[in-house]
Amino acid sequence: MKAINRLWLALAVGGILLGALLLLAAGQGVALAAPVSHAPQVISAGKAAQAGAIVYVVRRGDTLSAIGRRFSVSVATLMRVNHISNPNRIYIGQRLLIPTAGPTPTPTPGPTTVPGEPVEEITIIQPSMGMMITSPVTVMGVGRGFEQNLGVRILDASGFEIGSGNAMISGELGQRGPYTGVITFTMPANAQPGRIQVFAASPRDGAFEHLNSVSVQLPGSGLDATLEQLKTALEKADAEALRQLLGRPFLFGLYRSEALLSEDPVQVMDLLASYGLNNPTVFVDFSVDARPLLQDSGGVPPGVEHVAYSTGWGEDGTWSAFLYLGAQQGQMRWTGIVLVAPEAKDF
Repeated sequence: MKAINRLWLALAVGGILLGALLLLAAGQGVALAAPVSHAPQVISAGKAAQAGAIVYVVRRGDTLSAIGRRFSVSVATLMRVNHISNPNRIYIGQRLLIPTAGPTPTPTPGPTTVPGEPVEEITIIQPSMGMMITSPVTVMGVGRGFEQNLGVRILDASGFEIGSGNAMISGELGQRGPYTGVITFTMPANAQPGRIQVFAASPRDGAFEHLNSVSVQLPGSGLDATLEQLKTALEKADAEALRQLLGRPFLFGLYRSEALLSEDPVQVMDLLASYGLNNPTVFVDFSVDARPLLQDSGGVPPGVEHVAYSTGWGEDGTWSAFLYLGAQQGQMRWTGIVLVAPEAKDF
């Protein structure tokens, strides 16, 4: 009996203390936390339009800061609009409101769906998540866009755009339908993850109305490694290493003159030797972006992916050269050289 009395006394004291705390909180204006609901927030296209925003569906690999950079919206704004307390806790499939600069057009009514079930305006079927891609890449899926048109962007690991284009939707105007686009892009030098974005743009101001993306793998072109090998081989006059790097055919020419295409590595090496290959002054300069220097002379031939600049050529080391590099049979190769006499230099 005494144990029961002590239990009732403890409960009574606890109740008095709880009541006192509640009164104190009310007197000091302290807001007591309401029960937290972990149910995901359902954001409809209509709610997004009313808020002057678009809907973005979180994909694998997304972070709130990366999404903010993509749409030029601060993390603080995304947290406020979407009632997010921890920026590090977003989940795959979460639908986020992305504020836009101007009013968003009223979305076109879509097909009948199950109430409360979210429907993505754009889906990506190909390439699949994590797929290795090369240029050009065929992008396929189902979506809706203005005048049956969708935009496509290819991004590298840093989020830099390395290619873009359009995909056309088949089917009735204004309705969702299958789309296909073939997009050419510049392969980064090193293997890295990338991302394909497919989006519908507003005809009013070009802002994204709907966007979906998929992460992919970019194998890399091998450009950096080939440049390093070429630099070492030229500056050391390593003939054997240069033969391994030579592309076939190989273009040999003088600046603003006709060029020779040769399949014979022996002929190419003889030509290089006659123009100072063995000079100790030959130097490959990676700091110069040589493509703009060739614009006034007609640019570069098809298939050339990079142009390096080199100095120290000729009998007296006063000539310079443009070194062409391009992919052949899936490997980066030295595909040509254009030598520039001192009197012909106009850049």
